[in-house]
Amino acid sequence: MQKTNDKKVVCPICGKEGIVSVDKFKVKGKTYYYLVIRHYEDNKTRRCIIKRISVPLLETHH
Repeated sequence: MQKTNDKKVVCPICGKEGIVSVDKFKVKGKTYYYLVIRHYEDNKTRRCIIKRISVPLLETHH
């Protein structure tokens, strides 16, 4: 669900407008965090993965 106060940015990968977020993935017991841009089109969510980010970086931006 999209919040009304989210600011849209232009995705550097696909060029479409989207919302920046952080997604968490677990692979073989390890947790990875990725900076993504979510695109909402036709009641579907598409995401472009920008880069993997480290946990210390994530903790400093709270």
